Amino acid sequence: MNYMKKEYEELIEKNKLLNYELFNLSKEFKETQDSLSKEIIELKEIKLHSENRVQELERIIFLMENSRSWKMTKYARITGILLRRVHNLLTLLPIAIKKKGGLVNFAKLFYSKLRQGGLKNLQYAIRTFTAHQQSENAFHSSQNVQPEDIDFLFHITKNPNELFEKRILIIAEMSIPQCTKYRVKQKQELFESLGIKSEIVSWTDYIRSKHLISLSSLVIFYRVPAYDSVLSLIGECKRLNIRTFWEVDDLIFDEKVLKESRTINSLDTATVNSLLEGARLYREAMLACGEGVASTPGLAKEMLKAGLKNAYIVENALDLQTLETAKEILSKPSKTNDNKIRIVYGSGTSTHNIDFEEAAPAIAKVLKENSNVIFRIIGMLDLPDYFNGLEKQIERIEFCKYPEYLRYLSECDISIAPLEDYIFNESKSNIKYLEASIVKAASISSPLSAFVSVIESGKNGLIANNSSEWYELFTKLINNVDYRNQLANTAYNFVLERYAPKFIATQLNEFLPTTLEKRKKKRLISFNVFYRPRSFGGATIVAEQINDLIADSNEYEVYEVFVVTTMPPSSFMTAYSVMRYELNNTTIFGICVPNEEMENYENKNIYNIVSDILELVNPDLAHIHCIQGLGVGVVDACTQRNIKTAVTLHDAWWICPRQFMIKADGKFCHQYKIDKNECIKCIGSTSEYLYRSNKLLNSLNKADLLLAPSQYFTDLYQVNLNKKVMVNKNGIKKPIRVLPKFKNKIIRFGYVGGRTNIKGIHLILEAFKKYKFKNAELVVVDNLLNLGQKSYPESDFDGILKYEILPAYTQDNIDEFFNSIDVLLFPTQWKESFGLTVREAIIRNVWVITTDAGGPVEGIIEGVNGNIIPFDSDYKQLAVAIQNVINTYEARDPKEEILLEKMHIATFEEQKNELIQLFKL
Repeated sequence: MNYMKKEYEELIEKNKLLNYELFNLSKEFKETQDSLSKEIIELKEIKLHSENRVQELERIIFLMENSRSWKMTKYARITGILLRRVHNLLTLLPIAIKKKGGLVNFAKLFYSKLRQGGLKNLQYAIRTFTAHQQSENAFHSSQNVQPEDIDFLFHITKNPNELFEKRILIIAEMSIPQCTKYRVKQKQELFESLGIKSEIVSWTDYIRSKHLISLSSLVIFYRVPAYDSVLSLIGECKRLNIRTFWEVDDLIFDEKVLKESRTINSLDTATVNSLLEGARLYREAMLACGEGVASTPGLAKEMLKAGLKNAYIVENALDLQTLETAKEILSKPSKTNDNKIRIVYGSGTSTHNIDFEEAAPAIAKVLKENSNVIFRIIGMLDLPDYFNGLEKQIERIEFCKYPEYLRYLSECDISIAPLEDYIFNESKSNIKYLEASIVKAASISSPLSAFVSVIESGKNGLIANNSSEWYELFTKLINNVDYRNQLANTAYNFVLERYAPKFIATQLNEFLPTTLEKRKKKRLISFNVFYRPRSFGGATIVAEQINDLIADSNEYEVYEVFVVTTMPPSSFMTAYSVMRYELNNTTIFGICVPNEEMENYENKNIYNIVSDILELVNPDLAHIHCIQGLGVGVVDACTQRNIKTAVTLHDAWWICPRQFMIKADGKFCHQYKIDKNECIKCIGSTSEYLYRSNKLLNSLNKADLLLAPSQYFTDLYQVNLNKKVMVNKNGIKKPIRVLPKFKNKIIRFGYVGGRTNIKGIHLILEAFKKYKFKNAELVVVDNLLNLGQKSYPESDFDGILKYEILPAYTQDNIDEFFNSIDVLLFPTQWKESFGLTVREAIIRNVWVITTDAGGPVEGIIEGVNGNIIPFDSDYKQLAVAIQNVINTYEARDPKEEILLEKMHIATFEEQKNELIQLFKL
């Protein structure tokens, strides 16, 4: 009895001690949790700050790209990569918290890693998670600062004018309102009157300019200097084989002409030097473009003399704004009732002082002789001293908006366009004549080419060759109101016809490419989240191989192929910019999607971009593969344009918020007929699940054709969609070089699924550790070795007698890998859509052991080319299968070649042929 009492007391003491330890652990955990919460808040603040720094730095790098100051970019690039590393790590934090089941679970994991192996173990866990997450998103950055691989961008062979609908980009200097109106916005109106879409962007917006270049077939650079950013944009056009035109409406690119100009030399020294430096920069930009657009014949002639191979003339027109404003003005009495006759001069800058001298003496004289004559100045003008005493006859109006300017002009009787007789002015256009004529003001102009080419002096205007003629013509118009009105009305009718938008628009046809001939092939546009050079995942391999075969086919019924994919942020791409490139005879549009948005099922930023691409390509058929990151709006953009749309259901993304039907604990959910209540419990949000499900299924239901890569996935989707799904089994690439297989002393078992339990690696490692298979070697592919990182710590293989870790193979060296193994282990823990690796192994005479996991088993003939074990097998059942294979192989005749049944396995060529027929449905 005493013994039991003593034992009871000891148990009480131990319980107290355990309670005390538990209390301390709880307290410690609470403190750790609180600390983590604070750290997370701080990390989010750091993340926000780092994002701003990264964006700022990337803009600097953008502006220096292709610059003549290339050596300056070295440290900026290094800093940018380091900052992006910090940014990427911080971006992964919310992903890690979400994937581990919330903040509390994440904190527990964090704490356990710290307790198990200290800081070193925690660092390894962080590195492993980061590496895996980057691998999943194909957004890698190596541990060493390395130059970015941009070689893939420089393989453009196709002419965009033969490839796309006409799409014009105008990259413009827009600080001068009159120039912007007549040469930029008016040009856009003219293009649109021809049914050609065009876009305007400021040359100072480098990022948007570069983005739009990839969505254009022809680019006009208006009045831009050869700054590094501009030369980079011109270089981008050359990369894409896009014709580039440099446009201007003044002779601002000839340094010699500017040096000898009285107007220029009347300015201060600093301004003169700036203009001369500008001339050099304008000339360089013009020559870099190679072709030009001028507003007058004289200007076009000077462009050719400067070295351009072509210079086209597109005159200023009466645009819609001018015509509508003039119509409104003329519908009401515009002349004042004060019995005054007004001479008007519009001067945009102080540089017009010299030009004004041509008419100034005559104006001063008629003002002195006629008290009823008023001289109206709109803008800036310094009057000579001989105008002193005439202040009451002078009206000054400040700069104003264009409609007001036309109204002030319409109140006048005589408009003047005096210009110094100098080569610089020979290149000027006749805007003053157009504007005066459209509001029925009579014009007197200097005898420069832009005016004498359209004015029949005495009929639709007047030409004054010298000061005395200016005086005579003023006098005649002042004294003869009928003659003045006759000139004005004739000029009005003349410019309405000669400078109508429809007429001037025909001048654009001189340099526009001819209309595309009828297509020899229909067009297919393919969408996949990854694509070369970022080939990642089975669906990507399928999309690439099928597209290559279609693109290389000469059959009439096959398609010309275009691709839309994602690209990671880099020194040459920012979020939601587009980069066009070409690989394997296929034109590819890469859209930059930030890493943190790659898992989005809805990406509203993508819709407009894809719409622009569709408008440019004008496809007959859209083939949707995996579009996470791009988002479901891709399907909507296609179906809303009545483009026939086929969707290949490569995974469960359309019906499962977790894409692969893997729960938060990393285990398969075992659903076949989807129960929304189970899904809601799985993701923890009713509203999120219902919104996602409705959004995706509504879009999917609009598709014309649904395809699945296996019978299992066909049945799965038909059960859950109540819509017909067609089987289009994935093919595989034909082996180039398959070595004969014979019995080996050591049987090599290969595994390629990655360090994740959902692929069954834990079963494989446990089986090899516990059973110590003789005459067997485990060969594991580590997908991160090629990136200078590791997925597997050496401790994973403790207790395994013989093993080898190899880097990932590609479609180019896949034969080499499968020639080196005898058996493929594929104990996947989820129901897969196809199992590409299984087929790749069998066609190369590699035996396969797989779980009963949906699509993969359709390639297995039990006991003939592989073995199927139960889906829920543990490592013991896997070990039995491994041992059976070892026994079978050891019993083989060493001289007998191993040949497996493979006739039922389709190649990509066969899949492509079947797909073409399905597209016709």
